[in-house]
Amino acid sequence: MTALAKTDWVLVVAESGFLGHKRYVGGTLTLPAALTYPNDGIALPDIGKFGLLRQMDVLRLFGLVSAGETTPPAPLVVLEAVAGLVESGAHSYKTTIITPDGEGLPSPTSNIVTTIEATHGKVTVPRPTGYSAKATHWAVYRTAADDDPDVGTNYVKVGASIIIATTSLLDNVADAARSGVAPVSDLTKAEYPSRYDKTNHKLFLFEEEASAAGGPMLECDTGEVPGPRTWGFYAIGN
Repeated sequence: MTALAKTDWVLVVAESGFLGHKRYVGGTLTLPAALTYPNDGIALPDIGKFGLLRQMDVLRLFGLVSAGETTPPAPLVVLEAVAGLVESGAHSYKTTIITPDGEGLPSPTSNIVTTIEATHGKVTVPRPTGYSAKATHWAVYRTAADDDPDVGTNYVKVGASIIIATTSLLDNVADAARSGVAPVSDLTKAEYPSRYDKTNHKLFLFEEEASAAGGPMLECDTGEVPGPRTWGFYAIGN
């Protein structure tokens, strides 16, 4: 992925006029997919494209909310021919993606495997696919033996969250040792407060995170993938 540049913006002016002796312009700014933020401010389109003669004094953006993580596809789990702690019976799985903002929605239900503790008591669960550069961890949820796979609350977390670099989980957890029901809302969406630096004609975006080292609001960096999305704006200047 490449860093976002001022030529990547698609600008549409919907209205313009004057507020006293200042000109104002309003419209939308759109970014394509797979571009990352630089962490020293984003260069904006040429001022002339805004219909402003010299300098914007104020720039405000609206609707700066990330799309969040894509829901993972259903995992294809594998029953292992070894003794283990997964209770004998039919089990199915779901996986989730976790970012600094929170945890996403669980995947559809996996294939069903039937365990036998004495001979087939462990199950390998692959890492979900389709996650963005923001993903830090993933998690696994499983039904208890012979629980209804169509009931969302039957999916309970197997162990701790797993770092994203780990490609699979070998489930060897008893039903009673599971803890935490699968999420029902997407918390990977993030808001992006902005600040306009009129001296250098740059836009700085900040991410509100559920938890993060250094504080709940951090400047966006090269790990952020903004597009595709369209934001509303208005600008005031000379």
